[in-house]
Parts: sequence; C-alpha cells; structure tokens
Amino acid sequence: MKKLTVLAFVLMGLLTVGCGSKDQKGGVEGKTGDIASAQTKSVSFANLSIGLPVGWEYSEEGNRLTANSADDIALILVDDFTDFAWDDFAKDPKKNLEEFLADDLSDYQYKVIKHGEEDINGLKSFYVYYSYDSGETGTAVCYTYAINTGKGVALLTFDVLEESLEDMKADLGLIKNSVKAK
Repeated sequence: MKKLTVLAFVLMGLLTVGCGSKDQKGGVEGKTGDIASAQTKSVSFANLSIGLPVGWEYSEEGNRLTANSADDIALILVDDFTDFAWDDFAKDPKKNLEEFLADDLSDYQYKVIKHGEEDINGLKSFYVYYSYDSGETGTAVCYTYAINTGKGVALLTFDVLEESLEDMKADLGLIKNSVKAK
C-alpha cells in the first residue's frame, strides 16, 4: 500500500510540473523542456524585467547587465539606453543598432545577417541578427534587440556559441518570453 501511495504522489508531481507534456502557453517549440531551466529568477535593469534560468550568474556594471549560462556558452546583455528617446531611435533603427555594434564589437570582425522588427510580449522592438568569430571559443551568433520600454530604449543581446545554439534554444526562449517593461 505504501508503494502505491508513493507512486501516486510521484505521478501527480510529474503531471503537475508538466514533465513530457505540452506547456499551456506553447512554450519554446511547445515543450516544457528541462525542469531546471523552467525555473527562473527575475532580474530588473534598464526598465526591463527578464527571467534568468536557474544556474545563470549575472552582474551589473555601469549601464550594462551581464548574465552567463552555467557553462559559459551563452551570454545575455542588457544595455541601458534610456537617455535615448524611442521616437528618435526609431527614425533610423538600422543605423543606430549598427553604431552600437561597431562600438561594442570593435575588437571583432562581425557580419550582419538580418535586420527586422519584432513585437516581444507587447513591446515594440527592432533587431539585428549577426555573427562574429570570438577567437579560441569559435563563432558566436547573436541577436540584439532595441526595445521600447516606455521610458526609453533598452538593448537586449543574446550571444551564444554557434555550436551550442540548439542546446541553448530552450533557455534563450524562456528568457525572451519573460521580457517585460518595468
């Protein structure tokens, strides 16, 4: 009888956390993913709130928040551009994003792959998708989003080693889906 009770509790627990089932919101590719990655810690910076998966470390220095995955293969950056009015930024977002990249990646040769607009959880954004050779660690693929926080502009960058992109998609999707204006 004890074994059946324990088994029932284990099954109820698995159903509660959604192990192996579809996420009610669809999640990243409709899967709940790894239970450890599904837990996040909310961090606020530059009028944005983002959820970082458990095991990610973060620090703030000046106008930048930096977060690293547990294995250091993915990097999230939030840059405070709140002195830049959204309407001014939106007049030429491609130029403004490329000026940021030229300054931020001045030590690297990077290649812009695509520019675009995207709505992130109701927040208007412009993005640039690019890659660069990070030296010994290999090629990094990145998205930098300029997001209208309602109080200015925040830049959100996803920077991950190309060879690890598939492994990091769930965590990166979780972070992106958690973005909110503060």
